[in-house]
Amino acid sequence: MNNIKNNLEDFFNLYKLDKSNYNIIITGNNGCGKYELVKEILKKYYSDKTKEQSLSIENNPDIYHVSLPIYDSQGKIIRILNNDEKVLYKFGFIDKIDDKRIGTEITIDQVRSLIKFTQLSSYIQHKFIIINDCDYLNREANAALLKTLEETKSRAIFLLLTSSIEAIPLTLRSRCQTYNYKTNIDTLNIKSFFEYFLFMYPELKKLSKDSDILNEYKNIEEELSSMKNKETDPIILSNKWNKQGVIILDYLITLFMLLVKGKCLSEKNPVKKLYYNLFEKINITPENSIYLINYLIQRKKDLFYNVNKKLFFDDLLIVLNSKL
Repeated sequence: MNNIKNNLEDFFNLYKLDKSNYNIIITGNNGCGKYELVKEILKKYYSDKTKEQSLSIENNPDIYHVSLPIYDSQGKIIRILNNDEKVLYKFGFIDKIDDKRIGTEITIDQVRSLIKFTQLSSYIQHKFIIINDCDYLNREANAALLKTLEETKSRAIFLLLTSSIEAIPLTLRSRCQTYNYKTNIDTLNIKSFFEYFLFMYPELKKLSKDSDILNEYKNIEEELSSMKNKETDPIILSNKWNKQGVIILDYLITLFMLLVKGKCLSEKNPVKKLYYNLFEKINITPENSIYLINYLIQRKKDLFYNVNKKLFFDDLLIVLNSKL
């Protein structure tokens, strides 16, 4: 909660939310706490304006929440993903809700609905539009939203959440301010990279608390080390990794990021010891780590489309093996 509190203070130091319009992209890892931050922003906003507790996002008439749609068997949108469902979907742990299909993009019709919402008078002072995640907007939805951000005459605050700022078109980014969600690790007390990863993704930690969906992740460092030492055929791991969800790509990105930046960390930094332990197992060059980070980022979205996942992980492991 300290991260949320610190980010809330930083956010209101930057944005007083007293002008007519704001277009703000909030960036940070999927599951890092961006959505929780938005809830705290709304709570403070309404407390300051009305001295009363704010309604929930779902029940407040001044708040419009956009996320990936859920379709019925006739192809009609019946509702959108809530944040917990969105986190599980983006990490690859679910692809349906109650046997209903989850859409892969935010559509032009959803943006048209939010445009109508902005044209209504607000009950308090501002309308809030939350798009979670805005990198799912398709091309037509992006164009319509861009026009809306430029032309909205009502008092509206757009909060666009994303874990992939590089996936947002420059034309949209240029119309928005960007707030980077910060994770404070100064007082971190962890003993393994796995614990560090869960610290960086607290929403995932909360969702997996009562299940075993992440148990196999504790073995990934040893598997990478075994590949590097030519003790394991990488293709043997393909089926296993295939079952561990898209989050395995985020896990690898975080791991290689630590291998890149770890050498520059202060000896007082609590993550420095994790870096030493990790580098002892996987003493990869910074150049190869950077190559793999870029490769993994580029491939992340592929898993949400109709790709052969077995071939995807075969290719992924071959590339990893060549750079370790």
